[in-house]
Amino acid sequence: MRGKIPGAIAVCMLTSLLCLASGATTASARVVAAGGGSVQPTKHHPSKVNWEERDRAVYVVSTLNAPLCKSGRQLSTVLWTKDGARLFDVLKSTVNGNLYYIQVRTASKTLLGVYAYEFGWKFPTGVRSYHCVAKAQPGIVKGYGSKAWRFIARFRTTYPQN
Repeated sequence: MRGKIPGAIAVCMLTSLLCLASGATTASARVVAAGGGSVQPTKHHPSKVNWEERDRAVYVVSTLNAPLCKSGRQLSTVLWTKDGARLFDVLKSTVNGNLYYIQVRTASKTLLGVYAYEFGWKFPTGVRSYHCVAKAQPGIVKGYGSKAWRFIARFRTTYPQN
């Protein structure tokens, strides 16, 4: 193996060279999450990804995979097959640090429904045009309507990987 560069190292070197050639830096590039999601830079740290928030977003979107429907089907399957859901946006409440909203959208970004999940809950609740779950409490619905949240990540699947 003397004189040869392992494939993974070669890919890293090539990627670094391409970034340098284009004038980009790896710190300023948008990070794409495994499983088809992305994390936008935060307002206070435009060039850095908050990995704790990204990991929480992965967990939040995966709560839609629970068999919440009366038929025993996963909510995500119902959203995908019945409504044509293809995008899942995770938003963080600016009032309650443990509360997240999940906007379910079509591939053309049309809003299909909104769910809320707070860490510690067993299941998400429905905020707007929802299936298979209980309606969210009025304060949670009001928080979503008043836009007391900020965008964290977008996923193309409810099975993103860390």
